[in-house]
Parts: sequence; C-alpha cells; structure tokens
Amino acid sequence: MGESVQETLLREFVEETGLIIKIGKLLAVENDYHTFQEKFCQSVFIFYSVSLVSGQLTGSNGEDVAETRFMSESEITDKLILPVHFPLIKKHLCP
Repeated sequence: MGESVQETLLREFVEETGLIIKIGKLLAVENDYHTFQEKFCQSVFIFYSVSLVSGQLTGSNGEDVAETRFMSESEITDKLILPVHFPLIKKHLCP
C-alpha cells in the first residue's frame, strides 16, 4: 500500500531481477479471471515498455519467480509465458 503502479514496477523489477529500469510507454491493461486456492479471483495486468538503466540479471528469488533470463523472440512460446501474457508479448515485442 502507498505505492503507485510505477513505483511498484521499479521496486519489483529490482527485487525479482536485480535490474534497475526506466519506465516507458504504457502498452496495455488486461484482466484475467481464475481460481486460486479454491477462490474465484480477478487479476489486473498493466504492461509497460521498459529500458535497462543498470544492474546485473541476478536470477530468481525462488518465491515469486521460477526463472529469470533474457529470451530471444523465437524462444517466447505459450509454454513459457502465462496465457494471459502471451498474446500481448507477441503483439508488442514480436510483431
């Protein structure tokens, strides 16, 4: 609580990747409905373009992130990306 969406993005990027980024253009806002621990949930996803300012990719923390790595466009498949993210990633990164 008390953080803007942009502040949260900056903080989470450092925590989960070790990278310091600059936030660019707002790309999309999407939502998803799913079940988690037998409860109906709604998630809201906000996609921004970002650019690297500094830092080293440190890898996953084991809690929130299964794996952290850079991927080429050909490696981005619906088997690696959550279904709600995949169409947006392909639309904005792999036209």
